[in-house]
Amino acid sequence: EESYGFLAEDFVRDKDAVSACCLIAEVAAWAKDNGKSLYQLLLDIYVEYGFSKEFTVNVVKPGKSGAEEIKAMMENFRANPPKELGGSKVILSKDYKTLKQTDDKGNVTAIDMPEPSNVLQYFTEDGSKVSVRPSGTEPKIKFYMEVQGEMGASTLVSVKLGQKDYATAQNILGNVVTLNFIIGIGFSILTLLFLDPILYFFGASPDTISYARDYMVIILLGNVITHMYLGLNALLRASGHPQKAMTATITTVIINTILDPIFIYLFHWGIQGAAIATILAQIISLVWQFKTFTNKNELLHLRRGIYKLRGTIVKNTIAIGMSPFLMNLAACFIVIFINKGLKEYDGDLAIGAFGIVNRIVFLFVMIVMGLNQGMQPIAGYNFGAQQYHRVNQVLKLTIYGATAVTTTGFLVGELMPELAVSAFTTHEGLIQLSATGLRIVVIFFPIIGFQMVTSNFFQSIGMAGKAIFLSLTRQLLFLLPSIILLPLCWGSAGIWWSMPISDLAASVVAGIMLYRQFKIFKTHGNKLKVEN
Repeated sequence: EESYGFLAEDFVRDKDAVSACCLIAEVAAWAKDNGKSLYQLLLDIYVEYGFSKEFTVNVVKPGKSGAEEIKAMMENFRANPPKELGGSKVILSKDYKTLKQTDDKGNVTAIDMPEPSNVLQYFTEDGSKVSVRPSGTEPKIKFYMEVQGEMGASTLVSVKLGQKDYATAQNILGNVVTLNFIIGIGFSILTLLFLDPILYFFGASPDTISYARDYMVIILLGNVITHMYLGLNALLRASGHPQKAMTATITTVIINTILDPIFIYLFHWGIQGAAIATILAQIISLVWQFKTFTNKNELLHLRRGIYKLRGTIVKNTIAIGMSPFLMNLAACFIVIFINKGLKEYDGDLAIGAFGIVNRIVFLFVMIVMGLNQGMQPIAGYNFGAQQYHRVNQVLKLTIYGATAVTTTGFLVGELMPELAVSAFTTHEGLIQLSATGLRIVVIFFPIIGFQMVTSNFFQSIGMAGKAIFLSLTRQLLFLLPSIILLPLCWGSAGIWWSMPISDLAASVVAGIMLYRQFKIFKTHGNKLKVEN
């Protein structure tokens, strides 16, 4: 019942453990009658309504001056209620002292309660809630946090397997297959109908459109294979087979690498050979995945009756995937602007140079992404446990590792760019253009590791809004205007320079946000020490 939570009846006393025991006994009895444990029932609630995390932050203010400070804090919250919390918009504020509530449009209505109390509550758009009140017995102000999140398909599978609800886990597997089939087919049909305009929009020219079309037609015809392969690989990891998922990924890359030169040079299929090699490699891995999922000895396997779409599964799967989808969509539009600008100022050869530079840079970026994935569970766990010194430690170690990786990329790009790009082409003009572009792009590369880790760090501790802001800031706030404005003065060089300039600006913003966040950590850490 803490701070205007839930009470079963109006006669329940403050901190009434006897009533709580009676309630949980009733719930346990109902669960048993339905063949479930309390834990399984809790996971059902998570699946239906999302995850919930509740914790309390106590800010101690001893003495008479502390009591006055707490009073001033409550008055300030009333006069200046927050507009957003944790990156989510505040849509409703409740003041139990005035018994009035105000929504995000400014509409004020009465709260139906018999007596006022010095409590404030804020409800956010993502379903979270924060309650604030001074303690009635101790010199402290208390913040009650209730945050919420949804689960994607792979998480749902892990949860259902954990609670031994194999039927629902099977339905999730079937829904993933159905969704990927529908989306894969639908995307292919829609894109094939408007393929040429799309390719021109992405930067193709009359000289390159035939190559782009030859490649994309085959890729799009096999797009449903790509969707199924990626979806089932995620479920392999979620169902307790991370090594098999890794094997599928590595096998696809190796087969593609072997088939590319055979189809392109030996069979003389050109660009179409590269596309066929990509799809064929995915087909081979997909067949192996289907073989794994059709094994009836596996807890999770394909069978009849699991492919009908279910609203909760579809909703959660799409909701959790929307954030990375939008971020990747923004990245695609940035590539469009870069390609169109390079084509306008330097022709098709510059687009090829950008493709080579992008691949070299991404080699080092992928290593940093791996370091981020290793940091994520450690930072998230210790943040939840309020072990801020450990959060600080793992962040520092990851930044050091990422900086070492990106500094290596900087040295390669600045000291031996011709050697690096010659691995992708023998065309002398393309080598020179790519080497020049690589030197420019990696000029601030040593600090990129810091920026990437910082963005992922906020994601790791549940501050998805800040993480998305940092990612989109680099692309939309800095890079896009630079791509548009700098070429007006410096032509194609302006396009190349827009990338390191946006990296530098995004790193400065990341540094400021991280500094402010760690000031908060330090404050909380000191308050926890005082309280203990």
